[in-house]
Amino acid sequence: MKTLKIHIALIIVLIFNTTIKAQWNAVRFDEQNTFYHIYTVDTNTAFAVGQGQEHPFPYFLLKTVDGGLTWDSTSFENILGSPGYITSGTFLSGNTSFMSCWNSNKQQNVLLKTDNKGVDWIDITPDTTILGRIMHSFSDDQNGVIIDKYNTVLYRTNDGGRSWQKDTLLFENTATFLEGDIANIQFVSRDTGFAAVSHNSLQRTIDGGKTWEIIFKGPEPDFTNTFPIPSFVNGFDFVNSSVAYTNLGNKLYKTINGGNTWDTMPISVIDSANFVRDFDFVDELNGYLLSGKGEIFATTDGGQTWELEYAVEWGAYGPNVQLNALSFVDNTGFVVGSNGLIKKRKKSKATSVEIVGNSDELRVYPNPSKGILNVSLDEDQLNSIKILNLQGQVVLKQSVNEDVFTLDLSHMPKGIYLLETTNLLSAKTINKIILE
Repeated sequence: MKTLKIHIALIIVLIFNTTIKAQWNAVRFDEQNTFYHIYTVDTNTAFAVGQGQEHPFPYFLLKTVDGGLTWDSTSFENILGSPGYITSGTFLSGNTSFMSCWNSNKQQNVLLKTDNKGVDWIDITPDTTILGRIMHSFSDDQNGVIIDKYNTVLYRTNDGGRSWQKDTLLFENTATFLEGDIANIQFVSRDTGFAAVSHNSLQRTIDGGKTWEIIFKGPEPDFTNTFPIPSFVNGFDFVNSSVAYTNLGNKLYKTINGGNTWDTMPISVIDSANFVRDFDFVDELNGYLLSGKGEIFATTDGGQTWELEYAVEWGAYGPNVQLNALSFVDNTGFVVGSNGLIKKRKKSKATSVEIVGNSDELRVYPNPSKGILNVSLDEDQLNSIKILNLQGQVVLKQSVNEDVFTLDLSHMPKGIYLLETTNLLSAKTINKIILE
């Protein structure tokens, strides 16, 4: 009768208790292109930057205005009047966006602007003699700053690029691989801005870009390793003027005081053979992280804990699929990668498995476990074993033909899971397990 009672309790949970979980659904897949950047504007609008995989390997811009159901494609040759590609973009809510691009015919870096969601683009470059790649930061459709990659000049506009003011810059010398090379900039006010400089440092200005100081510095990149884990500060995300995140290799760092001090976030889900490829925080508590292995993790407590939401399936979209970038607005997000793959995050109702009680018939030990788990079923023989996370997703499935079985879960992230077993009569038992 114990088994019968367990079945009844499980049915009640399935019918009456639901929880919200996230699903990542493919909205585009073509095997012919690779996407490197994604910019989510609102719940319906997003832009993706892709490249064809056949000569002459053209770059193009995709746009959706219906939440990813359909995508319109425009080549950068059509946008620029020349072969070229995007180097950075600011896609604001509303109609206005900005792109820094390389124009191959002119052999020049240009800054483009659209006021109609990418239907038309105009050149608003303030100076045709700008050296290197143009880095830009616009807080809204009127106020923005651009810096050339080799940190010699800064231009500021307060009228959407119709006019510009020019200043000379002096970054603090960091003397690394590309001295003074800028990977990213972001201004949170007219006077306060931040720049990822020379691969392993962040610098801050509080006087509108005239002077800069190092506020974060990581170790020097190791270029002697044959297969190095990327260890560059190539981006940051300021949620507001005080709270921000940056990454270096397989670590994520957080400041709550505008960059004066930085704390290492406990992302144990990213091991030493992995790295943070991209991340995006929508507010102080909710954020998303893409690993170098194609895993997407979510946090709801400011990065203290992370839950796996999606991992790219080997062979599901062709061999060696790589996820390259993700972007969010609120809880709407897209991730892009190779083989023309674009996935969208969607919340949906799913059966809750959090309140199912432990079965007396199933013995699981040790529990909590460091990774090795012994499973036995009293007076019966196991037929199958499943491990589920608290979102109800099956993370491990195995057929067995024994009454006692040993599982090695040491490769799985720490946390709470559910162990579901089935016997030869197809009766199910469920136990909560803890990996520590």
